[in-house]
Amino acid sequence: MISSENGEKRTDGTYTLSSSETGKPVQLRIRGEKALYHFEISFDGKNWKPVAGQVDATILSTQKAGGFTGCIIGMYTGSLQ
Repeated sequence: MISSENGEKRTDGTYTLSSSETGKPVQLRIRGEKALYHFEISFDGKNWKPVAGQVDATILSTQKAGGFTGCIIGMYTGSLQ
């Protein structure tokens, strides 16, 4: 997971597919828990594996961001090939 805070980008989590997972459909989800986000991946919709956990969600608040008016949250997949 890549995030940006005060103009600084950082990677909070990644997930590399094993050879048995390659070519399978992938499901991604974000769970919110109070002031935290949890980013997860699944190949069957039942068993979820963490990609990044306990990510601070307060940086998206108006109070902490100093007048921030909206946020974009999403997950994506990519290839290193």
